[in-house]
Amino acid sequence: MMLRHHILVIGDSQIGKSGFCLQLVENKFTNSYICTIFPEQYHLKLKKHLLVFYDTPGKDRFHIGLEPKYVQSDVAILFVNEESEIEEWFQRVRRWAPLISWIVVANTSSNKGKEWAKKHNIPFNVINVQTKEGFDDVIRQILNLTQFHASRSTGLSLRTQDEEHLHYCT
Repeated sequence: MMLRHHILVIGDSQIGKSGFCLQLVENKFTNSYICTIFPEQYHLKLKKHLLVFYDTPGKDRFHIGLEPKYVQSDVAILFVNEESEIEEWFQRVRRWAPLISWIVVANTSSNKGKEWAKKHNIPFNVINVQTKEGFDDVIRQILNLTQFHASRSTGLSLRTQDEEHLHYCT
């Protein structure tokens, strides 16, 4: 039986959300900008888990097409850069999904993102969408956070063999 987990991928326009999802799930990299108008789903099948990524539009279109299933996700991955209004994103999603867990991701080093994540005790990752550097760490954190959600909602302690699921990125 596969455990299904929902991951909301959010952040400003042109920050790398779609590129991350495309490279992660379909092993495709593009330098072209991919404009997301409505949330798109990407499915990543691991040995015991199905991760469903909801790639959402940037801030200007974020509200379009948002359905309860998107905001009922287990984990939110917030893509940031030095210009991102991180607290605004955090508060916006918190209104709809107060129990969601967070991961902060940057395509390049972001001191602003790193400091904000540290202040809120949220994992922070620098990734490279082209080479997939840092992807394993993000997936490992997603699996750890979804275990937390499952144990909190069912009272069961779930154990995942994370290492068996990783290294698919190379």
